[in-house]
Formats: sequence, C-alpha cells, structure tokens
Amino acid sequence: MNYLDLYKKLKEFYTQEPGVYQNPELSITLTNNYFNSDVKKAFPPGDEYQDMNPLMKALMKYFLGRNEYSDKYLLKMLTVPDMAISENNRFTYSILSSTGTVSTEAIVLLHGLNERGWEKYLPWAYYLIKNTGKSVILFPNAFHMNRAPASWSDFRMMKEIAIERKKSVTGCCSLKSRKCCNFYPTSICTPEVCLLRNPNYQ
Repeated sequence: MNYLDLYKKLKEFYTQEPGVYQNPELSITLTNNYFNSDVKKAFPPGDEYQDMNPLMKALMKYFLGRNEYSDKYLLKMLTVPDMAISENNRFTYSILSSTGTVSTEAIVLLHGLNERGWEKYLPWAYYLIKNTGKSVILFPNAFHMNRAPASWSDFRMMKEIAIERKKSVTGCCSLKSRKCCNFYPTSICTPEVCLLRNPNYQ
C-alpha cells in the first residue's frame, strides 16, 4: 500500500470520539479515553485578563471597539481566564496499537504548534506501531487540536479576523513626526502600536 492510500484509509478510520475502534484491514486498534487536566496546578491563581496591565487592556478595548469580527468572536475568549476554557480542561486522547497484541511500552507522539488535526500524523503513528511493536499515544498540547474551541479552527471566521488585524497595522499613524516610530518600519506604525511602544507620547 502506498503512502497516499494509507493516509486516506487512516484518515477515514480515525475519530476522536471516546471508545474503542478496530480496523481489520490495517490490523490496528484505536482507543480514545477522556483526560481531565488539573487546572488548579497548571495555572497560577488570579484572572490574567483582570490582572492585565491597564495599558494592554486599553489597547485591547481600542482594537476590539473598531473591529467587528474580532469583537464578536474573540472578546469572550480573551476576557475568559485560560483555566475556564472547558475544551482545554477535559478532552480525549488517542492510543493506537496493533490489534490482538499487548504492549507494555508506548511512544508519546506530540505535534507542532498551530496544528488543527492529527490526520497527517497517522501514517507516522502507523509506521511506529508496525516497526517497534509499541503502542502510540497521540496527546494534544494545551489549546491545540481538540483542546481548543472549534471556532479557533474555523478558517472563514479566522480569515475575517486576520483581515481586521492586517488593516490595523497598515499605513502610518499621524504621530510619526513625534518620533514614536524611530527604528520601526512605518508599515506597522499605528496609534495603538505607538502607545504600546511609548506610553508617554502626547
């Protein structure tokens, strides 16, 4: 079986729903279990938004007040403490193993940043299973994969937000003559950026 065919079969087979699934053709078993993260130990006490520097809160309010999509889809998440995001606290992780065998060892397979799904890692996991005899655990990093709100992976929604962010950092602010832009490209000079770089400008 070539790589592309294997990828398609694994992608079709894979799910993150809790339970045990078997693929007779590939002779692998997929087990998905729930994991509960002890957020009290993972995060420091306090509310990171409420405890934020007043300048940063002012900049956030300024930006969101002028950008409809960012305000609609990001404001709720930005003002909610990290420890309160339920998707990050309770989630499923996957164990892939050869069907009919018992392995006393496992390989934990992590992923890169900003990843949305495990699909491209499945052939790698399959190769490890078949060539090492060990099970493979697919464990998501915090706020990635299925540990993040679904809206964060919605391309259309995030595209609108990206467009708003680009607009906020194009052109040059009218404060250039006051030297707030020294040593910075004018393409990223905006009033809010100038305020962040130099809180004392007038």
